[in-house]
Amino acid sequence: MRFFETPSFQVKLCDFGFARIIGEKSFRRSVVGTPAYLAPEVLLNQGYNRSLDMWSVGVIMYVSLSGTFPFNEDEDINDQIHNAAFMYPPNPWKQISPEATDLINNLLQVKLRKRFSVDKSLSHAYLQDYQTWLDLRELESKLGERYITHESDDARWQRFAQEHTLPYPAHLVPVSSASDDEQEDTDDACMQGLTERVSIL
Repeated sequence: MRFFETPSFQVKLCDFGFARIIGEKSFRRSVVGTPAYLAPEVLLNQGYNRSLDMWSVGVIMYVSLSGTFPFNEDEDINDQIHNAAFMYPPNPWKQISPEATDLINNLLQVKLRKRFSVDKSLSHAYLQDYQTWLDLRELESKLGERYITHESDDARWQRFAQEHTLPYPAHLVPVSSASDDEQEDTDDACMQGLTERVSIL
């Protein structure tokens, strides 16, 4: 289920009644969830690990960008998921960037070892986009909390904006009053925080 808020039109995912935290090396076998979002290993009762969430992220991306599920309604959805027979019809996919399609393809991999992890997904070209970064920072500013982007990227995107003569919002420029040693301690703490957030995912 989802609903949209104005004016920022945030997509909200909910209904986590069956959600469980899966350890990094843990496998589970219980089959729960909405079939359209389930990875093939779940449907085949083969056991699954946390990479099944990345499959679901791929489906959510596909639906968010196209407004449809990546499956043909006339065929068995379980067979299509298992065979990864995903189609990109010209309407609307010709208007969607190849980077988005590439990330979806890497998330919707039947073989677990080929499926993108959280880290690989976050470093993909589709998510390493200046406007996307600005949009995320604006969202974080409105919410008053930084939880998607990381401070270590600020300088890189400021340089990118300068090199490409792009505007960089003044309210996003960090106030630098700390000494070099204090800044290093802050950077270490920020990196530790990012590592902890990613390990939870």
